[in-house]
Amino acid sequence: MSNVNTGLGLKHDNEMNHHIDNKALLTAHSAKLDSIVSNTANIKASIEVGGDLYVSQDGVEALLTTIDGVLDNILVKNGEIETSADALIAANHTDLVALEASLTSMETKQDTVIGHVDGIETLITATNSAIATFDAVLDASLVKQTAIATDVANIETLITSTNALISTLDGVQDNALTKLTEIDTAIDTLDAVVDAVLVKLAPVKSHTTTHSSEIAASQESLSSAIDVRTVKHINIAGSNTNMVQGTLNVFASTTSNGTYQKVAIGTFFENELTIGSFPNIAYKYLKIGVVNGASASTYNVVVYMSS
Repeated sequence: MSNVNTGLGLKHDNEMNHHIDNKALLTAHSAKLDSIVSNTANIKASIEVGGDLYVSQDGVEALLTTIDGVLDNILVKNGEIETSADALIAANHTDLVALEASLTSMETKQDTVIGHVDGIETLITATNSAIATFDAVLDASLVKQTAIATDVANIETLITSTNALISTLDGVQDNALTKLTEIDTAIDTLDAVVDAVLVKLAPVKSHTTTHSSEIAASQESLSSAIDVRTVKHINIAGSNTNMVQGTLNVFASTTSNGTYQKVAIGTFFENELTIGSFPNIAYKYLKIGVVNGASASTYNVVVYMSS
């Protein structure tokens, strides 16, 4: 039987070897006893013990037979034990081989795990370094944020003050707007008053134009266009040399060369012309027409204009 290294010593092998040695010894004893029984089958002897005790050969043989039976039983049991031991050793050997393979695999995995752990330790070291750097950055950022918070608080204070000033200024502007509105109204009123005063104080600008023509009996004479665009008041006077009764017609148009419409009529009677004035006329140009009576006469028509 071969030795099996369990990693725990050779105790198991020594016990098995001791068991094998006992078995061989019992086998030898049994063989010797069988020989004694065979050789002493016909021997009759008496042994004196203590002077009076005699042991017969038959008793010895019976005892040896009993011992031989016991030894045979022991031998059978030893065989059974050996078989069980062999099976146990074989099973243990298989389990130990599997255990050794498992331990070898576990050792490989442990080496891998150790490699990973080393890598993790390296990463943790790098992470710790990065965390330290980040912590320093955060500390610096916290300092800046504190400064920023202070600045923001100052800005908020300034904004509050500015808002208060804006509110005050808004009120002032509202009051100023009200005053400006009142001033504007007063200016409008004053402007109207000044306009009225200027109208009253302005010197009168006047000019005249004369239409003179000798007209045959029952004929008509028409003047050229008279510009009255800046004229507010018009008055017309006239006479003729022979005191002939005649008619004066006033024509008006919006353009100098446009179509003229009759807007007024006057009468010559005994060398006098009777015709009304034309205040605030709406036309831009006028023409004077004279229609003579029964005999030839010279007519003089004067147009007085003022603005």
